[in-house]
Amino acid sequence: APEVLPGVAENGAPLDVSAWAFRKPVKIDHGGAQQLELDLDALAHSQPGLQDLRLLHDDRQIPFIVEHTSITRSIPVSATAAKDAKDPGITRWTIQLPEPGLPMTQLSCTTLTPLFQREMTLFQEMEDGNGAKYRQPISQATWMQMPDQTNREFVLQLAGPVRSGQIFLETRNGDNPPIELHNFRVFYPVSRILFKATTNEPDFLYYGNAKVAQPQYDLSLVGNQLVKAAKSTATLSAEERLKGSALSDSRQSGAGSVALWSTLALVVVVLLWLIARLLPKSPPP
Repeated sequence: APEVLPGVAENGAPLDVSAWAFRKPVKIDHGGAQQLELDLDALAHSQPGLQDLRLLHDDRQIPFIVEHTSITRSIPVSATAAKDAKDPGITRWTIQLPEPGLPMTQLSCTTLTPLFQREMTLFQEMEDGNGAKYRQPISQATWMQMPDQTNREFVLQLAGPVRSGQIFLETRNGDNPPIELHNFRVFYPVSRILFKATTNEPDFLYYGNAKVAQPQYDLSLVGNQLVKAAKSTATLSAEERLKGSALSDSRQSGAGSVALWSTLALVVVVLLWLIARLLPKSPPP
């Protein structure tokens, strides 16, 4: 087969990756044009816009383009139902996600209850700068189920990003018995990176750096040709945690803010105590 994009160099500029938090080895079976699908680890630990993705061979970058496909994949998730202790008329399902920060687009579940109408609310619990928890809505919709309906599946379109490892689905039953839900699944879009490789030597995909911008590669000028070219499928291996943790530090900024405010409060208390000791005492009456 003729070489794909013969005038395009496979190597880019060198890069210091000391600030990146994660990497994964990339397995390439054959040289030429490659497509590499990003797995859950890479999607969850990289920036939402994938700006921090870097593909390296030794210490040099390999130019690539990101392909956002129309393909979606689903994964099963566990969900536990419980009543609200303060309001028994509310049923809440705690849904455990495989990774925090997944770029989810949908949540689906099925029911065995033949007749009901409920307002379904999906939310996540977040912390503000003072460490107080608050509810952040993700999606809301009305679910009406009739006995003659063969489709017992309910799909919620997510209106916002999910940053937590747990999400909560809640509904108010009113004067009706609770509904039964099963087979919870989450959906995420498939993203790939397309690049060119001449050898099957191991490369590494780096991600997890919140302080970098989108890379600028000349390969984007011929991106359409690379998308249309016949490509081999590269795969990712196990994730490796690196010393750099710029993305993790940014995600833990809330905890850092709590520690900062606690320290400032302690300093204020000590200063007030010192001022009280230094002030002259009022004479006795």
